[in-house]
Amino acid sequence: MRENLQSLVPPTKEEIIRTIFVNGLTQGLGGNQGMEQILGAAGKLRRWDRTVDSSGKELEFGFAQYEDTESLWIASELFRDVQVPAKKQTPSDTPAEDEETYDKFEKSQLQFRFDEKSAKFLEDYKEGRTDETDAEARLESARGALKQTIKNMFYPPARTSADADGDVTMGEPSAQNGENVEVVNIPLAQEDELADIPAEMRETVAAEIAAFRDRSIQRDMERLKREEELEALERQRNGAPRHSRLTSPPPSNTNNIPLGPRGVPNAPSGPKGLKSELGKDYNRSVNFVNGGVASGAVTYSRDDDDDDSASDEELERRRIAKQKSEAEKAYLDAERRWLNREKSRTAALEREKGRDVTDEENAAAKREEALRWLQNFDDDAETCMDAGSRRKESKRNRC
Repeated sequence: MRENLQSLVPPTKEEIIRTIFVNGLTQGLGGNQGMEQILGAAGKLRRWDRTVDSSGKELEFGFAQYEDTESLWIASELFRDVQVPAKKQTPSDTPAEDEETYDKFEKSQLQFRFDEKSAKFLEDYKEGRTDETDAEARLESARGALKQTIKNMFYPPARTSADADGDVTMGEPSAQNGENVEVVNIPLAQEDELADIPAEMRETVAAEIAAFRDRSIQRDMERLKREEELEALERQRNGAPRHSRLTSPPPSNTNNIPLGPRGVPNAPSGPKGLKSELGKDYNRSVNFVNGGVASGAVTYSRDDDDDDSASDEELERRRIAKQKSEAEKAYLDAERRWLNREKSRTAALEREKGRDVTDEENAAAKREEALRWLQNFDDDAETCMDAGSRRKESKRNRC
């Protein structure tokens, strides 16, 4: 129902720009799942809609929509010469050959077409992009993922009994180890979430769902444990840890002068006239620099503190190298923008120069025409022509 409602809502302009047309779908793709794997190699795929006819039969083309502009740009650079098997290949245990042409297979080429507005939008995106190194790295990673996906389509691997996450391939329970396994029948109500699944598959699906939930809980527990360890390390770097969040924080002044209870109105806050010989007030709060926050012209990042074995010289060297890298990026960005402006200005000057040359040529042609007319000018002929014109005009008036 949700998909039907989404199909009825007209797409926005941004969604139309991030949509591409795909043609030439074959049986070797393995259906919509295989096509989504190919499209997902470029980035965040929002949806894939394959066109069907009035009878519900799937046609050989469809539309793909991406989440962001970067994924659309990677797709435009990646999907230029994509060849897939024309027919679905049989899985086998033989290792796949390291080849890119796949000459011994019957192949077909996928056609990816981008709208004119999408192409112009991508050109503006590339001109305004600053970090070219990361973009090229993501493009190379996408090329590797696409190559592996195409390779799995030409050489589909045979299904194993268990994958990397520990999922067991669905099948007969007694056929796994050759022993009698007790089969547990799970009673399901009519309104249960497995009511739409056939009865002979409910056991296996329920076991898979339970195993998936157990793994998800285990991953969440491991993530929480890692977060607690990181918080403990952060507290150790910042000072003595608090034993409880309900206890009062340590005094913030250097002389351990009692500041009084917090939140109580008109409470004493310590001596106000205590000053040093230089006239500095010890009760005045001290400004500290947090990690990543600028204070004047000094910046400090806590990212380098993660390496406890690094010395101060190493940390300073990393900070200087980071500043040089950022300055280099800013310089390259400014140079790129300056080059674009100079190209536009040069093109405008060339057009203006061409117009000036055209005007000069037209003026010279007019001068030569006027000179020829003056050279061949005859006063008697002009007088006769004028007299004849006057007689014709008077005759016309009398008529």
